[in-house]
Amino acid sequence: MKDAFTLLITPPPEFSEAAAASVLLEQYGIEGSLKVLVSERDQNFLVKRDSGESFVFKIANSAEAAGVTELQIAALLHVAEKNPDLLVPRVIRTLGGSTDISIVGDDGREHIARVLSWLVGIPLRFAKPMPNNAAELGSFLAQLGTALADFEHPSSDHVLLWDLSHAGRLITLLDNIDNETLRENCKKRLHRFEEHTTPALNKLRSQVIYNDLNASNVLVDPDHPETITGIIDFGDMVRSPLIIDIAVAAAYLCEEGEDPLSSIVKFLRGYNRVRPLQREEIELLYDLILTRNVMTVVITHWRASIYSENREYILRNEPRARQTIDTLTGLGKDNVTSILLRELL
Repeated sequence: MKDAFTLLITPPPEFSEAAAASVLLEQYGIEGSLKVLVSERDQNFLVKRDSGESFVFKIANSAEAAGVTELQIAALLHVAEKNPDLLVPRVIRTLGGSTDISIVGDDGREHIARVLSWLVGIPLRFAKPMPNNAAELGSFLAQLGTALADFEHPSSDHVLLWDLSHAGRLITLLDNIDNETLRENCKKRLHRFEEHTTPALNKLRSQVIYNDLNASNVLVDPDHPETITGIIDFGDMVRSPLIIDIAVAAAYLCEEGEDPLSSIVKFLRGYNRVRPLQREEIELLYDLILTRNVMTVVITHWRASIYSENREYILRNEPRARQTIDTLTGLGKDNVTSILLRELL
């Protein structure tokens, strides 16, 4: 069965630049230079034409169900119709008018591939100086969520390992954490999530969410890094409680220092101005943000145990996640929730 665990341990596609270029010319009439882009589970190429026009050629992992790729394509088409000004990739059709194609690699595996427009900018994490544009990020995510509010797709309920609403199933991966104290802390948090947070989540509004707002997926103008030029990578889309979309983004915004919640509050204010949050949603944010960081620790340790030769790269975000867990634990749920309710209601 093509489940969430299989997807993250199945090797990504391995098409040569020459093979990819041949497909692009034959199916899309696109000719240009190709450069491999980093991807966790797929294979992506940046395609540059001599004219300066650029595209992304995305080849999905063979373990990803075709319906999931179709979900991502349909969502982008829906957003383009609902909010044409929103800076997200546009779907490029084939010469025959299709939104995707099926291609077979040298190893016999079949993959769904598509072409998207290239958005100009650099990932926010590379911006120097790093801007504090948390409020703008919140506004952008709220606009995207609004555009997706009435979007429906038969594959939107697919099983996704990074779906925070099902964090409890990661308990089976805890043995991959060598540090006993860390392992036990993660275990307690996941059990608490299943017992207390999941029942409350099931009562909240839900829809298809973007589910992956972080500094690698946000593009900014390199000369004016406070200006957002787009959001990319819709690979973690899933139907889930709306507040999870907000919590995932906030999980990356906790800071060190005297005011660790500063960027989180700015982000939530920006979101709230466009799409007001409900009290019941705000009251779950502490547990959701904390658990998202626990997920990062658990999943990265699991993947590092499988790909030990790439352990350092896989665990690159783990220290930040642990720091956030320690910071939020020190602040306490009642204190954090009180601050957020005061700022947002």
